[in-house]
Amino acid sequence: MFSFLSCSKDSDTKIDPNLIGLWENSFELGIGAIPSVQNEGFEHVAQYIFNVDRSFERGSFIRNIDTGSILAYSQRYLGTYEIDGNRLNLTFDYWGAEPLDDQYSGLKGIAELVLVSENETWGFSYSIRENKKLIFDYDPCGPLENCVDKTTLFRIN
Repeated sequence: MFSFLSCSKDSDTKIDPNLIGLWENSFELGIGAIPSVQNEGFEHVAQYIFNVDRSFERGSFIRNIDTGSILAYSQRYLGTYEIDGNRLNLTFDYWGAEPLDDQYSGLKGIAELVLVSENETWGFSYSIRENKKLIFDYDPCGPLENCVDKTTLFRIN
């Protein structure tokens, strides 16, 4: 009697159950911080949603603090993720608001974003603290690059 075992890449891919969910980093905008927003009570939000099927979504937008309604989007990423040890590897398509160098010059809805690039990849280290903080630790930049070394997001649900 012979027994065959079948393995696929998907069944071998690790899922971190603590990563699944909605994560955000936000800060309140001052009046005039973005020329098209002249009222107080708005915040800039970077939001990630990680799903159990290894899909993810990232959005950058302006939200009304009191109502939670989204005023405008600047970026959207849709794709998949893989985990390799403490590395999070993303493959995604990226949409942005035009003009790309001043994405909040006009207030754009999510449907008005334009596809900028497809099948991009990006990998970095991540950690989760107390199941409330998600920390991305980006690889070092070159000597002439202006980049962020870490990002901290907070669990929303």
